[in-house]
Amino acid sequence: MAGTTDVDAKFMQLAIKEARNSKEWLPCGTVIVQFDKIIAKTFNNQQATSDPSGHAEINALRLAGKVTGSKSLDGSTVYSTCEPCAMCLSALMYAKIARLVYGATLKEVVPKEKYIPLSAEEFLKLSPRKFELEKNFMQKECMALYTSK
Repeated sequence: MAGTTDVDAKFMQLAIKEARNSKEWLPCGTVIVQFDKIIAKTFNNQQATSDPSGHAEINALRLAGKVTGSKSLDGSTVYSTCEPCAMCLSALMYAKIARLVYGATLKEVVPKEKYIPLSAEEFLKLSPRKFELEKNFMQKECMALYTSK
């Protein structure tokens, strides 16, 4: 895995800023960067849109597809304040991202009865497509989103 950089910190700060726009009980923010250019930044909005798939990562993938005109995000890095769920991990895999950087783990922030206990690491072991994983990046800053509510 490549080491983290100041660039990673800059993009994760943007994801944290996006998460603060969310009105959900678990505010999440996501930024997608392709070839050093931000192609999507958004937050989760399931309640506001009455859409159970309105997770930050899914919203960002939808926006990135419109921006790039492609469903394939080869060479992209996804920054997310929280570890993506199984649905989002699957979508990221199908989008062919190169790298995922996330802050807080689902296990830390979601009640046990509300999620499928499948970590990003476990998902990658089973996945036919692989991507680089940087977990617990800026964890303290990301956890502050979930402990301040």
